[in-house]
Amino acid sequence: MTDAGGELYIDASPGERRAALLDAEEGRLRHLAIDRNGRPAAVETILAARVTSVDGQTGAAFLDLGSIGDGLLAKAGKLTQGAAIAVQVSRDAHGGKGAAVTRAWTLHERYLSWTAGRQGISWARALGQGKRRAELEEILARALDAMGASGLDDGLQVRAPAAAVGEAALLADLRRLAARRAAVEQALKGAKPPAILEAPADFALRQVRDAPAESRVATDDRAFFQRLKQRVEGDWPDLAAGIAFADPAKGALLERAGIADEIADALSRHVSIPGGGRLTIDDTEAMTVIDVDSGRSADGGGLKDEAVFRLNKRACEEAARQIRLRNLSGLIVIDCVTLRAKGRMRALVDAMRAAVKGDPVKTDVLGVTAAGLIEITRQRTGPSLGELHHAPMGDPAPAPDAQAAAILRAVLRNPGPGRPVVTASDVVERALDGPLATARADCERRLGRPLEIRRGPDSVPPRIDLER
Repeated sequence: MTDAGGELYIDASPGERRAALLDAEEGRLRHLAIDRNGRPAAVETILAARVTSVDGQTGAAFLDLGSIGDGLLAKAGKLTQGAAIAVQVSRDAHGGKGAAVTRAWTLHERYLSWTAGRQGISWARALGQGKRRAELEEILARALDAMGASGLDDGLQVRAPAAAVGEAALLADLRRLAARRAAVEQALKGAKPPAILEAPADFALRQVRDAPAESRVATDDRAFFQRLKQRVEGDWPDLAAGIAFADPAKGALLERAGIADEIADALSRHVSIPGGGRLTIDDTEAMTVIDVDSGRSADGGGLKDEAVFRLNKRACEEAARQIRLRNLSGLIVIDCVTLRAKGRMRALVDAMRAAVKGDPVKTDVLGVTAAGLIEITRQRTGPSLGELHHAPMGDPAPAPDAQAAAILRAVLRNPGPGRPVVTASDVVERALDGPLATARADCERRLGRPLEIRRGPDSVPPRIDLER
């Protein structure tokens, strides 16, 4: 499956925004991103940081990132304590670990990106080597020539949606990149670290910016729709024919699009493989283990080797989808159904590499371990889908802020006669009074009455009674 085209749905409710991307070929959920009050995301933030210490053994530098907290730069090089440097957050703080940063900060536009310190021009793999790539090379050469001595010819990356636009859009992206680069460099000169040089793009705009070429985009957020319409008309011509406003009065957007059930499946331990079989996904602190089950027995239950290979290939394709959808990261191993012909494992590794090709997050398929497991590493950029929805690992209960956001969404989208009375645990009530207090106030303003909470066990979906 390629990442060309697709349907992007962005819904907004008090305290939470969700963006769901469906692929163009099968209409299946490909990517889900969540922005929730109380869980600030710093990825893509560019800032002037101060080196607080350098570990002589590991060569890592610890940085003061100001309001973001502490940061870790894996390779300090010649940096010394007290030095000021420009860095970009590449991974949010997680599990007691500070944010990860890089000195190779990147500026993203829809069609082009630019990275500090990188040599030459790189191309998205989806652009291939064909006629359109050659046309783009000519267009880009003319655009760079028109820009003059911009310095963008080193470190430039051509993104996949560039294939859908012409010279004017690429030149406009180049100009924006040049202006942003100059602004960051100018801000750095006068900065007193720690200081933010460029804040990350708005969550919803970032989802659209990174959507496949010629995607269709729908949102139930009227204010965002107006902003998006202006941005698309001015800067993102490949999306111009496909943006729409979905009236929230007609029902919850993701539910209307049939996505809610797929989100529930993405939180399940077991996943069906198209064509038969299933995956069992266990996400632990040390690694993620994905087990392939033929539905018969661990060794394929008498299936011929070719049938086992086809099952494993489908399993790899579904595993790649689940890895991206669940935002799994770190070390991932896949235990496929045993193949008698050991040489076929190399073909499975190739299939896995092809399956993760469209993942925008750096993903490496390392090969097969001595135990016959396919080994993968994926860069961590933020919490997994499970971490966003569930309490700490090992506890099946919903995360308090996730349950609180679900309550506010359900109250607004299930109107009826009477006053809404919500059943919630004390930890969820604390979330509603804490990180989601502003969202609760917004919800109550829309309802025209206070939200009444009755202490009790949490349930999924939330229990909301209408009482007179």
